[in-house]
Amino acid sequence: MKKKLSNQELELIERFFDLELGAEELAAFEKRMESDASFHNEVRKYEKAYHLTAILEKEPSTPNFDDMKPHALGGMKPWKWMVGILAILAILTTGYWYANMNDNPADQPVFAEVEQYVDMLSSGVVRGSDNPDSEPTMTPIEKAINQMNDWQQAGTLDSESLTQLLMNEQDVDAREVIQWWIVRTYLESNDIENAKNILNDIAKEPNYNSSNKAKEILSDLE
Repeated sequence: MKKKLSNQELELIERFFDLELGAEELAAFEKRMESDASFHNEVRKYEKAYHLTAILEKEPSTPNFDDMKPHALGGMKPWKWMVGILAILAILTTGYWYANMNDNPADQPVFAEVEQYVDMLSSGVVRGSDNPDSEPTMTPIEKAINQMNDWQQAGTLDSESLTQLLMNEQDVDAREVIQWWIVRTYLESNDIENAKNILNDIAKEPNYNSSNKAKEILSDLE
């Protein structure tokens, strides 16, 4: 008469197929498989049932006794590790895509229009007098544009620097150009709300020649 397996033995077999046995337990389990024919047969029966259940549940993989070896995965099933690795890769891929997406302006046509307008406002500015014997003289707008160009070439141009430049500038023409540079910088970093705020300031300024242009850009951003 075959000896019925105890609940403890059944739990041990289940833990074996779930790869949850420690090194000592696994060694003892394999030793008993070799020395106890009845236990060996029960394990094989359980193996068949385990495989059948896995097929019905469509598990990615099912352990096989002949292929089982001690491993350093902390008892976790290999397919769970694979799922975890794939999840991490998906997160990294999503993060990379999102980072690259933020490298480009959210509204390319509007940004291109603003960039062209800023270039037009900044064109024709020279560094001082054409006479090499005279002291360099620059208007406030020339000084502002040259400063912003220097920052841009050095890779240090940002909205904070431009805002500080604006706060220190009293000349109306220079302030107008600086604000358009700020708009471009905000659009380039996809900060649409702050770009709109500066455009609203420009649109409301009666001394600016570009108020209507600001209103047009605001309309395009709506």
